[in-house]
Amino acid sequence: MYFRRTCLLRIFVILFLILNIFLLYLSRKIYIYNQYYCYSLNELDEVLDIQDTDVKNDSVIFFLDTTCDLFINETIMIRSRQACAIESAALMNPQKTIYLLHSSPGWLIENETISSQLLNFLTLYSNINIRHINLDRFAKDSPVEKLWKSNEVYKSNYPRKHISDIFGVLLLWRYGGIYMDLDVIVTKNLELLPDNFVGAEPNSDVNNDIIGFDSQTIGHEYAQAVLNELAENFDSQSWTGNGACIFNRLLKQRCDQKIEPAAVGKNRKCLNVLPQNTFYRFKYSEETDYIKKEIENSYVVHFCVWPCRSQRGVIYEQLVAIG
Repeated sequence: MYFRRTCLLRIFVILFLILNIFLLYLSRKIYIYNQYYCYSLNELDEVLDIQDTDVKNDSVIFFLDTTCDLFINETIMIRSRQACAIESAALMNPQKTIYLLHSSPGWLIENETISSQLLNFLTLYSNINIRHINLDRFAKDSPVEKLWKSNEVYKSNYPRKHISDIFGVLLLWRYGGIYMDLDVIVTKNLELLPDNFVGAEPNSDVNNDIIGFDSQTIGHEYAQAVLNELAENFDSQSWTGNGACIFNRLLKQRCDQKIEPAAVGKNRKCLNVLPQNTFYRFKYSEETDYIKKEIENSYVVHFCVWPCRSQRGVIYEQLVAIG
């Protein structure tokens, strides 16, 4: 009897350990997939969806937030640096409509938080609109619909980065306009830039952090080509493989020449490759005086790290004063 009880106890302990290991494994799997579960939610959203909005093609600037924080925190939230980016775009481009798109559904709840105050402040601008983008719905009937439905993007090493890569281009494929990351400050009117552009990097490559495509001609063709490339050769392992690498590869294929700013506007088969200082990349370690000199001809300053606060009509930056 004693031996039988001991055996049963050991079996119970082993089964208990196996069950706990399995639950731990399962919980990690669930977390990996469910940290993006909000993308498929729609019925809980209070904010108008971008596809239910009358978007004026080619005269828009898109910002995209791909976190699920809004749903988790039960309210739309924004950080100070993001508010600075959006305000600067609206202030310098009064003729363009600025869209802040959230992939997570959420509610606009007024409270005493800094985020709520910033959102209330941004709504004072007539050309700033906050919208929801249901990614499942937005990918439908597009070149990347099959890729998106496969869930390969969720399984990638850098899902949020790859989601931004895909949907930044998809937005311009549908509407045209300008897409930019949320870590920038716009310092000039972007109407002065040529149509259909990307920015050059120091190593003569280009980057997709800030891109401009029209909805009809060469810009739409490039957006289509990028999306086709994503659909056929999505790279789940690479940080830049679904963004900058594709842009560089397509430019070299289509332009039949080395990518360089000197070629801007000379070949209608090519996008306009804007010089490096057009979208200046600011690093926290750089000297303030050096930055001020370098950004004189810049249209956008792209910050790696930049604490800032915002007031109506003026952008305050603790490291660089931009009027």
